[in-house]
Amino acid sequence: MKIGEKVGEYLKERGMSVQELATAAELDTKLVSDIISGRTEFELDYYDAICSALDVDYGFFPEWEKGNVGMFRNLYYEQTKHGFTDRMISGFMGITPTEYRQKKETGSFSVSECRRLCLLFGASSLFFAAYCRF
Repeated sequence: MKIGEKVGEYLKERGMSVQELATAAELDTKLVSDIISGRTEFELDYYDAICSALDVDYGFFPEWEKGNVGMFRNLYYEQTKHGFTDRMISGFMGITPTEYRQKKETGSFSVSECRRLCLLFGASSLFFAAYCRF
């Protein structure tokens, strides 16, 4: 089962509409509808918002857990907690927002980039060590 289908089934079980989910997740209704139908890829940017709106933890979607989210839960959490956008972090790191998103998705941060992330978030180097390819 695809993740969008699982979200759709969960909405039905809870008697929740797409509009209600979109409002709670602060996402566009058409976007949420497209995610559920599979017309739009379920991206990391939507993951936390939808999990929060559905009041489920990250492990609720094991299909996604096998991909990016499990690997970057700490990075995504820290970025969200501090209110940093991809553009802000990429500027701090001296790379483009596109490069940052690619690195975030693949885990291909260099040692110096991991150190910069740790400095930015006030974390020890061990915090992100598992998420960086040295």
